[in-house]
Amino acid sequence: MNNLIKYNFYAYVFDDKELLLRVLTNDSIGDNVSSIEVYQNRKWVKDTQIIKSFMSYYITGWITKEDILELKIVEEVLKTGMSCRTIKARNFALEKHKNQKYSIYPYEIHLTNVVNVLLHFGLSLDEDTILMAAWLHDIVEDTRIDKSLLSEYFGEEVREIVELVSNQKDKSRTKEENKRVTFERIATNQKAMIVKLADRITNVEFSLLHGNIDKLEKYKKEQPLIEAAFESKINTSLGLIMYQYLKGLF
Repeated sequence: MNNLIKYNFYAYVFDDKELLLRVLTNDSIGDNVSSIEVYQNRKWVKDTQIIKSFMSYYITGWITKEDILELKIVEEVLKTGMSCRTIKARNFALEKHKNQKYSIYPYEIHLTNVVNVLLHFGLSLDEDTILMAAWLHDIVEDTRIDKSLLSEYFGEEVREIVELVSNQKDKSRTKEENKRVTFERIATNQKAMIVKLADRITNVEFSLLHGNIDKLEKYKKEQPLIEAAFESKINTSLGLIMYQYLKGLF
């Protein structure tokens, strides 16, 4: 921590990947260009292309003092390898779900398990769009959040995934029809399918572990709908592995 306080830290997206940059705290960024470093492969380096891009955003006013990261977030990024925006999505989700339960457990247990399933099947920490959506996957369905905040805080792609995995509740349809439409909508997006598969694997494994027969029967009944929607649509190796694993649970 003592070494960290010498710097201001910024999260900067370059070529669709979030990077961590640091600059000495004395004076302004403009006065400390020579001190700017980028965190890559677990070490601080000079990357002229990234620094020039970062400075162009700073000069045009897109980066300000308000973008300086909290040191506790920086510490977690350096310790775990997670991106700042994944950490922010997790913290946001845990706050919104803090008074909810998953069975007898805090809802955090379910969200953490969904993310752990993704990591177990080999998702890289760099795939932070999927990780953010995994943390946030129930937030539209189970909280009163303004959906526009998802775009504002986490980007349009994350909002789209979260909306897709949220259950349809059209009162003109039966529950089964709403489920079918939900799965068909999810199947239009490869990342949404991965998030949904992680969610469903987590729910089935939890129900198996705790002997929840009613839930298992519900998931078993819905499985043909998932297979009908996903079978011909999945084209990622991660999605295919998770899909086959889910089928094997029944």
